Amino acid sequence: MLRIPRLVLALALAATAPAAAQNQLLDRLRPAPDSFPKAAPVAEAPTTIAPIDIPLRASSAFARLSEIQALIRPMQAVRAVERSAGQVLDSVNALAESQLSLPTSQMTRRALNDLVAEWDRWAARVDGWTRTFRDRTAALDSARQELESARALWRRTAQRARTESAPAEVIDQAEQVVRLLDGEDQAVLARLRELVEVELTLTQARLVIDEGRSAVDAAIEQERRQLFRTDAPSLAAQVASGELPGLGETIRSRWGMAMSGLRAFLEAEQGGVVLHLLGTALLLFAILWLRRSSGWPDGEPAKQLSRDERWLLQHPLASTLLFALLATGILYPRAASAVYDLVMLAAAIPLIRVTPSLIPPDLQRLARRGSSLFVIDRVVTVLLHSTPWHRVGSLLVAILGMALTLVAIRRYQAFDEVTRRRPTPRWLFRGGVAAVVLLGIAIIANLVGNVTLALVVTSGVASLPYLGFLLYAAAQVADGVVSVGVRVTADDLKFVERHGPAIARRVTQVVHVAAFATWLWFVLYLFYLWDPTRALVAGILGAKWSLGAATVSLAGILLFFLTIWIGALLGRWIAIVLEADILDRLDLPRGVPVTIASIVRYTLTAIAFFLALAAVGVNVGQLAIIGGALSVGIGFGLQTIVNNFISGLILAFERPLAIGDVVQLGELQGEVRSIGIRASVIRTFDGADVIVPNGQLISNELINWTRSDRTRRLEIPVGVAYGTDPGAVISLLAEVAAGHARVRPHPAPLCLLQGFGESSLDFLLRFWTEADDFPVVRSEVRVAVYEALRAAKIEIPFPQRDVHVRTLPPTQGAT
Repeated sequence: MLRIPRLVLALALAATAPAAAQNQLLDRLRPAPDSFPKAAPVAEAPTTIAPIDIPLRASSAFARLSEIQALIRPMQAVRAVERSAGQVLDSVNALAESQLSLPTSQMTRRALNDLVAEWDRWAARVDGWTRTFRDRTAALDSARQELESARALWRRTAQRARTESAPAEVIDQAEQVVRLLDGEDQAVLARLRELVEVELTLTQARLVIDEGRSAVDAAIEQERRQLFRTDAPSLAAQVASGELPGLGETIRSRWGMAMSGLRAFLEAEQGGVVLHLLGTALLLFAILWLRRSSGWPDGEPAKQLSRDERWLLQHPLASTLLFALLATGILYPRAASAVYDLVMLAAAIPLIRVTPSLIPPDLQRLARRGSSLFVIDRVVTVLLHSTPWHRVGSLLVAILGMALTLVAIRRYQAFDEVTRRRPTPRWLFRGGVAAVVLLGIAIIANLVGNVTLALVVTSGVASLPYLGFLLYAAAQVADGVVSVGVRVTADDLKFVERHGPAIARRVTQVVHVAAFATWLWFVLYLFYLWDPTRALVAGILGAKWSLGAATVSLAGILLFFLTIWIGALLGRWIAIVLEADILDRLDLPRGVPVTIASIVRYTLTAIAFFLALAAVGVNVGQLAIIGGALSVGIGFGLQTIVNNFISGLILAFERPLAIGDVVQLGELQGEVRSIGIRASVIRTFDGADVIVPNGQLISNELINWTRSDRTRRLEIPVGVAYGTDPGAVISLLAEVAAGHARVRPHPAPLCLLQGFGESSLDFLLRFWTEADDFPVVRSEVRVAVYEALRAAKIEIPFPQRDVHVRTLPPTQGAT
């Protein structure tokens, strides 16, 4: 029997494959250890089935056979791949032949980049199809193993039934199962062979793709290494030789190629382009709706908008187009160079439109000139690339760029002197000087015959200012979208309402960092510095240091801290969302949402810590040994910290107090603001934040004024003069308290005659109010009591002392 038909066919194909490709082919086709799902270990199966159980077990076998037959029937995706596999192999072979027809050493960088994108598109398609086939092959292979076991079992069962003289119907049923299993096994085997043949075709295509991609990468690396070598005759010699073809014919030919590439892109990405257009339309509709709802530009809501929101609403169409066009590079990473060039040219229109409100007035002319230079360079590249005329066009672009830069530098220096304002930023002046130097090098290189260097430098200098301006405008659009999103969702999401400014600030920072990183990548890419920079960074990060038996690398250290930071950040924001918008909407006791959110946060942080350890190669199981070794030291040296940590867990689960409770700990009284894993924060009524270790909250006597509810009983002592009717005073004081708006009617206010003082009848007025503002309520009730007693002409006595002067005899009084 053919247990693994893929290997047999692989060996047959490898025997006829080129020697250099045999090892690669076998490695690709040999099943990886985990490529086929392994059957779960089961208990020891019986060697036979008792004749009495044959009818029931046969029914189960028939049902399982129906499921296996469903596996044999090809899925729609598999059927489509089977029909297209041969065409794919023919296409990649044709692409490889066309690449060989023109040596890669004679191709321009633009043509090489297009080849890279084309090979990557084919590789992504073939890899996706291969994964689909491997999943189906694995399922069928598992089914074959199951069928083999079932066939052996039912053969022995049929033999036992005949030996034991079982009824003929039972024997026939067992033999029928055996025949069906045999037939199904042959069908599965035939289907496996078909799938393996198609997968072999895909593997051949993948080998061709890898070889073509490797050749292109080698050509790009060779071009980078030979960047400073002369690769053409001087421009004067080339013009004198008459090698320049007709300009009009060249432009028509290259324009037709660009349009052909664009049509091919639209056909290949038809679904994505439609979704892209729909998303652009929705974004424009949302901006226009917000513009209308805010009463732009003179409505009262519009005056409350931030700068980013006002800028977004001022340019709705331009902002939408910028956002949609820049998204092309993210949505279609393998598009042809002509597509990206046309997109960048189209982006110049909305970019120039928003220039007046995006940059200072004195720099607007510079921005327009930079954009115009880029547009001219891209038009020359699209219409003349890979032709002798491209060299002439690049020379004219370099001369024009140098002239514009020199005029701009001189103009801004004179402008600074006349207006006596702050000088032009040094980075802008130095950038202009660097551009002049680089363009001068490009002009000289073009004239002497180093065409590759001239094209690279001219295109880079013409592109980088425009790309920086474009990315800055895109960042402004993103800032406006984020600000608008925070404003719109603040009414529905509490965590956005509470932390909206912080969210907008963090997202804005990420957007600006991403924009700068993208521009820096363009700098490295345009000047052939990306590959060496990436190799240098990889070498630095991959450098390892040995510390005894441990090996440490910079990449591992950075990965460790980055994983912990991301985990802690995610834990924090997930806890905020849980507390504010999920748990708070549920009918949970007060304080439970905070407790659950805190537990989730610390759990995610702990998971991030263990993931970080695993990411750097630390065996997490060894931590138990380390923990056991350190447990004694922790017990003695960190008693207080461990005590506070355990107390924090007790506070989290037992919940004797919650955030917002008014508590009293000794002489400390205030509101609980946070309950941490080590300490809690109590804000006193004087405005001080007191950090209290959790151990004190557990071990000391704690008064919680608001644990069960938010009410509090207040007492006001009142003294009136002797001779006043006590009943009238009791009724008056109770009536005054009941008439206050913030005194609770239940329980009703109560006034008691507390005792007889030295100079007054002492009454005690008791009433209940909310704990949040009890000092204010107590003061207001006291004022109301005083006014009521004065209106009723009831005297409030003050302590009095009678002094009796004793008259002494005259003799005793003489001195």
